[in-house]
Amino acid sequence: MEVLPDFVNGWEQINLTITKKGAVRGLHGEAMNKLVTVAYGYVFGANVDTRTDSKTFGAVQKRYMSL
Repeated sequence: MEVLPDFVNGWEQINLTITKKGAVRGLHGEAMNKLVTVAYGYVFGANVDTRTDSKTFGAVQKRYMSL
């Protein structure tokens, strides 16, 4: 990827998703760091710590994100 080469190098995966208003997206459980941003509108996201060996196992983070 030639756009922002210093930023994108080292990422395992780069995705662009377009989702219609009111849609519900599925669960994701990949063991990798993720950068999530919103280009238009807003989204609600929830994260759950599923690492059984973690002191924060089961903890939930909820947030709305917008540009």
